Amino acid sequence: MVLSAFVQHIKDSEDLGDQIVYHRYLPRQEPRYDSARVFSSQASQLLKESGIAQPYTHQVAAIGKVKGGEDILVATPTASGKSLIYNIPVLEAILDNPATRALYTFPLKALEQDQLKNLRDLISRLQGNPISAAIYDGDTSAWARKKIKE
Repeated sequence: MVLSAFVQHIKDSEDLGDQIVYHRYLPRQEPRYDSARVFSSQASQLLKESGIAQPYTHQVAAIGKVKGGEDILVATPTASGKSLIYNIPVLEAILDNPATRALYTFPLKALEQDQLKNLRDLISRLQGNPISAAIYDGDTSAWARKKIKE
């Protein structure tokens, strides 16, 4: 089924149709990059080693706001770089002050596993690898919980 036909099917649905308040098609856009220097030299190197020559404009804008102490909400498609928006400022803060800690919360175990894998990949590229990350949830053993807290 073509996407437009699927959307129309939902709009026509007795169960779902009246829940649609607004619908608009946004055509594909070419990616936009930003070379603004909002990253520390270590974070810039980390991005390059991760295969990111230039961040997207939405990443630079969002990271700038986070570093400025603002609260943000980012809603973009899968694989658009949302994780870097919170990981880069956290990693920079920890590198600047090793006593810094961060707590991430995720609604699904699969998402927490995926995000931990991505974060560990970033961390592994750091010189000296001074940062650790772990999952602390209902399945975390007592021994692991103690180690995480330490």
